[in-house]
Parts: sequence; C-alpha cells; structure tokens
Amino acid sequence: MQILHIRTRTLNSKPKFRKTKVIATIGPACDSLEGLKAMAKAGMNVARLNMSHSDEAEHRRILGLIREASRQTGLTIASMVDTRGREIRSGPLKEGSILLKRHQPFSIYCDNQAGDQAGVSTTHTTLYQTVGKGHRILIDDGQIELVVDGVKSRQIHTRVICGGILRSGKGVNLPDSPAAFEAVSDNSDYEINFAISNDVEYLAASFIRNAEDVSRLRKMIKDRSGTIPIIAKIETREGVNNIDEIIATANGIMVARGDLGVELDPGEGPIVQKRIIRATVSHGKPVITATQMLDSMERNPRPTRAEVSDVANAIFDGSSAVMLSGETAVGRRPVEAVAMMDDLAKAAESSLSNFGHLQRIETSEPHKSRKVTDAVGLAAIAISNQLNASAIIALTETGVTARQVSKYRPTCPILAITSSPKVVNRLAMNWGVLGILYLGGGSDEERLLFATERGKELGLVQSGDQAILIAGSSNQAGSTNLIRVITVP
Repeated sequence: MQILHIRTRTLNSKPKFRKTKVIATIGPACDSLEGLKAMAKAGMNVARLNMSHSDEAEHRRILGLIREASRQTGLTIASMVDTRGREIRSGPLKEGSILLKRHQPFSIYCDNQAGDQAGVSTTHTTLYQTVGKGHRILIDDGQIELVVDGVKSRQIHTRVICGGILRSGKGVNLPDSPAAFEAVSDNSDYEINFAISNDVEYLAASFIRNAEDVSRLRKMIKDRSGTIPIIAKIETREGVNNIDEIIATANGIMVARGDLGVELDPGEGPIVQKRIIRATVSHGKPVITATQMLDSMERNPRPTRAEVSDVANAIFDGSSAVMLSGETAVGRRPVEAVAMMDDLAKAAESSLSNFGHLQRIETSEPHKSRKVTDAVGLAAIAISNQLNASAIIALTETGVTARQVSKYRPTCPILAITSSPKVVNRLAMNWGVLGILYLGGGSDEERLLFATERGKELGLVQSGDQAILIAGSSNQAGSTNLIRVITVP
C-alpha cells in the first residue's frame, strides 16, 4: 500500500476539489478582509461566528467582511452563527492569563471583578447558591479542574486539582451541579434576531438536549419569518441519549467534543462520535466534527501525529465537515491551519475506498415526500460508479436533490445548479456538493450546458467525460424524477 506524503501546498495555489467541508471560526487572528480572503483560498467553506465573544457591532462588521471576501475571491463562504445557549463562562483577567498550580487555593467570584492569581469571576451571578462542598468545577473543556471547599460571602472557595493556563472567557462545566444551569438565560431571542436580520446561512444551537429544544428554536425562527436551518450541537449526555429524536428534528448535527468530552468518560468519546455521525448521515443531514482537531496549531506550525489521525478518522467515520476553533480564531497561523486541514482532508479522502466503510451507509427509509428523489439519487450513484463518471449534475431549486445524493457519498463531485444564491451558500455545508449559481434561461439544456462549462473551468470535468444528470421533468422544486447519461461537450 502506498503511503501518502502530506505536504502543505503553496497558500496561493488553486485548491483541488475536496468533498469534506472545512469550517473556520473567525476571531482576532483572522478578522481582516485580507485574512478572510486568504482563508477562503486556503479552503474555508463556512465561517463560524461564536456569539460567546465580541458584541453585535463586531459580528456585523465581520459578516460584512466575509461577504466581501467571497465577492472578491469568487468563492462561496457560508456563514454560521454559533449560539451561546445556557452557558457559564469565566470572567476577565487583569493580566489576560494566569497559571494555576495544583493544590493552590482559588476563588470563584459571583460578581464582575477582574480576576488574578487569587480568583476569577463568573457570568453566573448566583452560582454560589447551587454548588456545594466537594463539587467539581471544570474550566476550558475540563483542562482545569477545581473542587469546592466551601462557600462564604458570595464567594466559592476551591482547590486546584488539575492546573494549567487560564484565559478570560473560558467555558465552565458543573458536572455535580446540574441545577445551576436552570437559572441561566439561553440568549436565544438576541441571537436568533441577529441571525435572521443578517441573513446568515446556519444557526448552530448550543446545548441541545432533546427534540423539544430544537422545536422551540424553530418556532422562534418561524415567528420572526425566518427560515434558517438549525445545526444541533450535542454537548451533554442527555443530548447523546436523545440523539435520534434530535436528528429527526434538526437540519444537521455538530459533535461538539469540548463540552461533550467533559460529560463523558474518556473512552466513550470516540464511540459516541461514530454513533452520532453515522445516525446523522443515514438521515441525509450534514454532521460536523468539532473541537481541538488541530489544537496544537494555535501555537505550532504543524499538527501532532495524533491530530492528523483524528482528522482522518473523523472523515473515515463520515463527517460532512470538520471544524477549526481556536486554531483560526486566536491561533498564530490561521491560514496555515485551514490549508493543513484542507490537505489532511484530501489525503484521507483518497483512501475512503479502503478505510471509509462507515461512510457507506445502509439505505434508510426516506420521508414520503422524498422517496422518488432518494431513489433517483441512488440510481444516479450506481450509474456513475458503473461508468466512472466525472460528476453528478443536479438541477435543483431547493438543494434537496443534491443533499439526497450526498447522503450516499458518491465517488465523484456533485454539481448542484440552482438559481438561488441562498441555496448555493447553504450547500457549502454538504459533503461532496459544489453549489453553482445559474441566473440564465430556464431550460434544462441551457442549465446543463452552463454546468458542464463551469465544471471544465474548475477542472472537475473534461470534454469527452461522462456525467450523470438528475433533474425534474416539470422543472419545479421537489419534482426530481429523471436521469440522463451525458457526454461532456
């Protein structure tokens, strides 16, 4: 077996088509127009805005830059707002960061005072009422562990069990004090209003526990005349236990391994990840694997061997997208982190036929409204494999046809031709799909010609290649019912 030598490509070179999508979190390290353009060229498909950081004006500014970067590069960049949910965070530090050592005393303040070596505040102003002696307080995805010694005068006195560098605004988990979260606002009104008013493509909803949580958010979006797809973030054991009903209700899933890892035993994480990915893909919905994928690249120019394997295995498992967090938001080399993820994903994809058995899902019963579309998609993949076709071309108005084909992971790219810019952007999350905007005449032949010419420009098809066309005879949304084998002119 040939072992691929991975070498990061020149950052200004044209990226080869990659089926697994790359999501990058935007932050101080990359929130300039030039930085965003460079990341798009390096392979970023979706830009994530973490609502836990910065204010509304800053998020609006960044969204404007994302759209300008897309316009100037000619590359699709979808936007995703990541909500805070019912979160608790540590407060600001006077020096920006502190080093906590094992066994040292450390206080949690329930006010807004700036922290130092003696203690730090928290966003939960009544936390002192819900924790007790012996309760654990985990900070920064469990990297720092404190244990409560007692509570006095609205201060929580703790000892450091596992130390490390603490920075401002880190997430706080309370595995022994679940009632503490009941008093925390989930910030949904503000974040949904922001997402709708700024026309973002996806809403990543934090700390989803059950289908009811998703339905509540869906109603809030509908009541505001919005249509934003919801990506449910699985971050709690309750969410894992209810994963099937959450998948059925949400538009996609994120395996948010930071907070989720705190809730699970270490050995459970990989098993839960595989289970969630497979279940989501089986329903034809995108699934994101997130958190610490290339964590060392926040500081170093190269990832560790374990991180390289983590990315590859997430792709072999069936991930639709892989996500960078601190690597791009605050890391030293955000563009290089995106380029590395791009390279690693393409290297893993080259071996899917050998190791990607989890990508090959069993045929599941589709919703009755999509039975014909699903059958056409399956047939198109079978024909494309038999003929070694260069592409599957889907003429689609809503993107559903392309998503149904993506569900079965064809070996060739899926070119989704649509007249909707919003659909083009939303398809940036779907595995193996390239959304292409067509604003010309309405006939299928004109759209097909446009698709083949665009495919040739992108180097995805060549004259004389065979491609598979799927479309609807009535040229209306939801009418996909025909397949044609074509020769690229």
